[in-house]
Amino acid sequence: MIILCSFLIASVLSKGPCDLKLECQDKVFEDDARALCLGFRGCIGAEFATSSNPVCSGALGCQDATITKIPEKILCNGFESCRGMKKGLKATYKAACNGLKACQGIIGKLEAPIVACDGDIACVDKKIVADGGSALATPVENLATCNGKKACVSSNVISKLGRIDCDGDTACKKAGLSASTVACGGKRGCYESIIKQPTTVFAYGFNSIANAQIIGGDGDEEIRALGMNAVMGSTVTTGQSGTTTILGYGFKSLVGAAIKCVGTTTCKITCKMNACKLADIFVAANANLEIDPIECDPRDANYVGPSKKDPTMPARAKGVNCPTISGPGVKASDADLSIEEWEKAHFDAFKQSNDYKEMIELAEISENSLDAIIAEEVSAWEDNLDLEDKDQESELMVVGQTVSSSSGNHMIASNLLTGLAVFIMTLVGSLCYIAYKFGGNNGETKALLQ
Repeated sequence: MIILCSFLIASVLSKGPCDLKLECQDKVFEDDARALCLGFRGCIGAEFATSSNPVCSGALGCQDATITKIPEKILCNGFESCRGMKKGLKATYKAACNGLKACQGIIGKLEAPIVACDGDIACVDKKIVADGGSALATPVENLATCNGKKACVSSNVISKLGRIDCDGDTACKKAGLSASTVACGGKRGCYESIIKQPTTVFAYGFNSIANAQIIGGDGDEEIRALGMNAVMGSTVTTGQSGTTTILGYGFKSLVGAAIKCVGTTTCKITCKMNACKLADIFVAANANLEIDPIECDPRDANYVGPSKKDPTMPARAKGVNCPTISGPGVKASDADLSIEEWEKAHFDAFKQSNDYKEMIELAEISENSLDAIIAEEVSAWEDNLDLEDKDQESELMVVGQTVSSSSGNHMIASNLLTGLAVFIMTLVGSLCYIAYKFGGNNGETKALLQ
């Protein structure tokens, strides 16, 4: 009886995993079949029509595959896994691109309530949509995360009424970002990006939203410039109404920024220390400005006036670098000043500053260094893959397990070995249980929990 049970358990547990080279190629996973694509090039060209969650942990796993039944989760953990998948990458709860270069070249968009791009250069130049979280049995906030280095470069990332996190180095560079909350924590995390109609923007990292654009909607919004040079050289355009609050707390966090208060918007701007150095604010005729310290406001009786060292710049107020403030909303003399003319003059001057030149130089150095690191990571993988393709003796580590690349391995051997291992473990466990249960002195039965 024990032997029979052991074989039954072994038979069940040995079904499903595609853990060998090229195993499950072009396979159709139906019903509740387990799509565990753990081997090198496992599940290439497969069709996932299963209620089980596909797991693509092998290098180059699930390439050119198709999802015909949307699962709860799909995990692309291996190197270049899920590359070129047809009909997009969709899930009812979470779609994750965790491997190096995972999800590149997918035909269609990445869509789920939670979309995670945690692998380096994982979701480059894609449309990423985090949506549907409120419709789940247990509702969740729509969330798109770009935590890998250059993970979402040049992508269009949308998190409807949700959040976008760009915590990797240059993770969302040159990306379009649309969400209620956008958090840029990585070094140059949202560099040169376009952030549209946010409610809250967090700029934590160094140069995190530098050289970017923040375009407000017709409602209240808050921008927290907390990191060093966080919003440096960026353009902030408010919506046509509501209140826009900008908190300049970080070291030179708003340096060189151009802030456009338009429509009937009220702009509330706080400057600490040198946060607003070289920043420029344009106030339209029907807009309103509230600035702290108040002595930076040209309309205030205690306005600091021009700097003695550089009369083209305002002086400091209570140790704080004041921004330059212009526009018909604050100065009658600017009644004929167009916003386009003002913006051009601002950036022409800022691009001549040492702060701007230093930013561009450091960005180039950092970009080259980051590219070298990623290239080294990719090269290490490709060297292993070359050995695989040549059928040489090598081992490829895939998410914590070793996959043999010997050409003689195949599915039957895999299932037999797995079944044998499970059989032995089950048999040994059963014998230990019998010995414990009936191994008392004088043949007495011992209580199980004695």
